[in-house]
Amino acid sequence: MKERQLGNVTILTPRGYLTGGDETDELDQKIQALSEAGNKNLVINLGEVQHLNSTALGVLIKAHTNYVRRGGQVKLCSVDKRIENIFVITKLSLVFDVYPGEEQAIASFAERESVSITELGMVKNIAVGAAFLARREDSRITMRHLVLSAKREFQKMGKLSTKAEFGDYHDLTV
Repeated sequence: MKERQLGNVTILTPRGYLTGGDETDELDQKIQALSEAGNKNLVINLGEVQHLNSTALGVLIKAHTNYVRRGGQVKLCSVDKRIENIFVITKLSLVFDVYPGEEQAIASFAERESVSITELGMVKNIAVGAAFLARREDSRITMRHLVLSAKREFQKMGKLSTKAEFGDYHDLTV
C-alpha cells in the first residue's frame, strides 16, 4: 500500500484484492494508526483495487465513522465501475464522497474549510447586525431584524442582487 502526505491530507492507495486478507488488515491498521495520530483528512484511492468484499466495506465504514466522530472526513477516489456498483447497491454511495481522481478529492477538503469559515463569519455578522438594528430601534430582536441583517450579508457576498430574489418578509417577534 502506498501512503503520501499532501499538506494536511493523507492519501492511501491500497492495491489488489481487499477481501479480508493481509491487504485489508494492512488498510485497517494504517487507517487506525492515522486516526490515533490525529489525522482528519483522508483520501483512499481505490484505483489499484481489483475487488473488495463486505470485510473491506466494513473497514471503510469503520474509518468513515471514526473520522466523522472526530470532525474529519474520509473521501474515496478512482473507484472502478464494478466497485462503484457495490457502493450503489449497498447505498454506501450516499455515505461516502467519491471523486473521479485524487486531485478532486484533495481539493474538496479546501472547499469544505472555506465554506465553513464563510458560514461561521456570516452567521456571526447576521447576529451582530440584527442586534445592532434592534438596539437602534430600542426593541427586542425580531424576525424583521434577522431578515434585514441576512439580506445585507448576502448582498455583501454578492449572492443577492434584487429584492425579488429575497422575497417578502413579515415582522414576527422572536
